Amino acid sequence: MKRLLQNLKLSPPLYVALICITTVFAIPTAAQEPSSLHDRHFRDSGLHPPGQVGQGFLSRGGPIPGYFQPIEVRAPQGTQLAFVANGQFGPSLLAPTKAGMLIGAVYRMKITHIPDLEGVEVFPSIEVINRIYPPRGLEAKFAIPIHLSQREIEMAVQGFFVTRVIYLEDPTNPIPADESIVRQRTLDIRYTEDPLHVADKLGRPVAILRIGSRSPQLNAQTNRFMFSSPPIQIIATPVLPNNNTSASITPVGFTKATSVNVAPMNRTDARPVSFSFPR
Repeated sequence: MKRLLQNLKLSPPLYVALICITTVFAIPTAAQEPSSLHDRHFRDSGLHPPGQVGQGFLSRGGPIPGYFQPIEVRAPQGTQLAFVANGQFGPSLLAPTKAGMLIGAVYRMKITHIPDLEGVEVFPSIEVINRIYPPRGLEAKFAIPIHLSQREIEMAVQGFFVTRVIYLEDPTNPIPADESIVRQRTLDIRYTEDPLHVADKLGRPVAILRIGSRSPQLNAQTNRFMFSSPPIQIIATPVLPNNNTSASITPVGFTKATSVNVAPMNRTDARPVSFSFPR
């Protein structure tokens, strides 16, 4: 077994590896929480079951219960994604798209129409573990960017399980980065390191992306696979397959975004940068 395999590989079962991709999401200082940035999750682990980290943070209180944190999912051009609602996947949306997600909940997605992977479907999950604090009225503009790269999708198809922790950089110690780069730059950390602990030392973790090769089973376990279909607020206009016209409708099973400003649909001004450590 090659040691360069890296996060918990689900298939085949004989291989165990660790992939931890840690990302910085650089935003204005105004979006940062005023309290200390470091060691928020020292009792948690990036390898804990989905939902455990976010639920633990909810128990600490603060202005986060019931808040729908806007996120923006970006993927290779032409990729389509669908969120779960009422126990089933909703209409396909053309990436990038935005949605409001409850902090502490876990959301399953279905990714299709992947370039160079015709007919392949992958099912990543997103766990929002904290909120950000942009200027009032700009919540949707400063959505947390979550990038699904072609490399990570291909690794998932090959049987790897990838964990990425997205975090806000420390405004008191920003790291220089090329702001002309709009994609989320990531590097792997050592397999002996915990991605959540590393992100904690570099900034404030806000979300966890997990992507592997597991496919849903249409049986009693389906609801568990879909994490009981938590409420979601679709911010982006849905784009149906083979339909070049937009539709200002809310898909059945979803709710209109009420806690975020849906008027400015410009892409976030934030520039994602990232760090990690060589193996």
